[in-house]
Amino acid sequence: MESNKLKTIILFLIIGIVIGYFANNLFNNTYKDGWEAARQKLAINRGEESQVLSLSGAVKEIDGNKIIITASLLNPLDDEDLMTRIIKVNKDTVIKLKETKTYKDWFDKDTYSEITLLEEQMDNSSTREEAFSIRKEIDKLKADANEIKRGEIDKLQEKMRKIDSNDTEARGKVMQEIIDLSSGFKYTDISIEQIDANLGITVEAEKDISRLKEFTASKIEVRK
Repeated sequence: MESNKLKTIILFLIIGIVIGYFANNLFNNTYKDGWEAARQKLAINRGEESQVLSLSGAVKEIDGNKIIITASLLNPLDDEDLMTRIIKVNKDTVIKLKETKTYKDWFDKDTYSEITLLEEQMDNSSTREEAFSIRKEIDKLKADANEIKRGEIDKLQEKMRKIDSNDTEARGKVMQEIIDLSSGFKYTDISIEQIDANLGITVEAEKDISRLKEFTASKIEVRK
């Protein structure tokens, strides 16, 4: 499928060059006219696939309630100006910071404390055998904790199966619990003031943003 899309893009790129050449030489138009013609043909060919509701890039700077980001072109035929986007934030925009979970986030408080203590003992061990023995204790603690977590996830999945398929709100809450337990990432609500330059960013909108230089985001995910 991806190979066919690439062939289509290359085909219309060639068409654009040819149209631009003849338009410039025979009809006194510009190369840009041919390029735009190819772009329009590709948009028609893509049909509904041309609708884009999210994109990813890197934060360039913050300007008040706007985030300027740099992002790769969604379509090779797009204007290079779209490599820079202006993302507007309003009171309804949800902004989340995505971070990898640490031991402290992944394990319960008691397990984390035990692991931390054992790791300190291992670092201060006097022999290789002693360090190896402590490592085995740590691995067992982690395995036991993960087994408990899997049991909790199984219970939530069973709970999900008992919820009416039409009750999307209840199913959504349980699904979020499953994701929170099983995901290796944690998400924290932040404000636009807490976003720094050069961070990775994914933005979502409620309308097609494929050709929009500036738009309002409904959801923003920032990654460190």
